[in-house]
Amino acid sequence: MTAITPSAPVLVTGAAGYIASWLVKDLLEAGHSVHGTVRDPDRKSGLEHLQKLAELHPGKLKLFAASDLAFPGALMAGFHGFSSTNSCAFPELILATYRALRRGDATAAVELHKSWYPYRRLARRFGQPQTVKAAMDLRGWQGGCVRPPLAPLTAAQLAELAPVVER
Repeated sequence: MTAITPSAPVLVTGAAGYIASWLVKDLLEAGHSVHGTVRDPDRKSGLEHLQKLAELHPGKLKLFAASDLAFPGALMAGFHGFSSTNSCAFPELILATYRALRRGDATAAVELHKSWYPYRRLARRFGQPQTVKAAMDLRGWQGGCVRPPLAPLTAAQLAELAPVVER
């Protein structure tokens, strides 16, 4: 079992989300430095809880843009394959990964993370936001509509996504 290295920052994707923000809080309280991805770190609203955590833990929390629109910047920053929205389609997987990390089982966390590589490959091919929304819809949740200029997935793309989401 591999423990979290105390001297290295911990990357939390989708840091503004409900589960991720609790993970950020717990990691900061345990003394870790956290690098979190959010849609827009300069946004005035929606990040107040993270801004408060940053004030409580000076120099320990850094936020990076990893949104669908800023994704090339996130890739250049070294967050290959991460996005702030993937967790919306698979919250139970994110929670299981979090729990594995909490118990110090980095090996299990890595395997859980790898389990959604097939989904992420499709998201890269079809487009991140529309694939997340389609996956949420396939799971019975309301993913919402895709905003122009993007378009929803085609029937063929949905047919390719469905078995990956159902695994």
